[in-house]
Amino acid sequence: MDSVFNDIVHLPICDRSVFEDNNMRPLGFQFNKVRSEITEFGRADFTEGYSEGDQIISADDKVLLYCFLHMRGHFWSTYANDLPLRTVPVVMLQF
Repeated sequence: MDSVFNDIVHLPICDRSVFEDNNMRPLGFQFNKVRSEITEFGRADFTEGYSEGDQIISADDKVLLYCFLHMRGHFWSTYANDLPLRTVPVVMLQF
């Protein structure tokens, strides 16, 4: 499952990001700006792009940024919460 996330989300972001002083700037933006202003902590209008000066991203890139920041955590926490339900053997009791 991790490889799916890497292929669809992580690598496309990393390939187009800026790296300076061992810090990654996804699609050229600071992480705090991506969280608070671009994706608005997940409440942004994801049908609209974002622009600031000469930096412009499409609506698809905005969704990709949201997925990059949050999707892996949501997926694995959901998977972890559901895991006990899938691993507990079902025992039929007869009375």
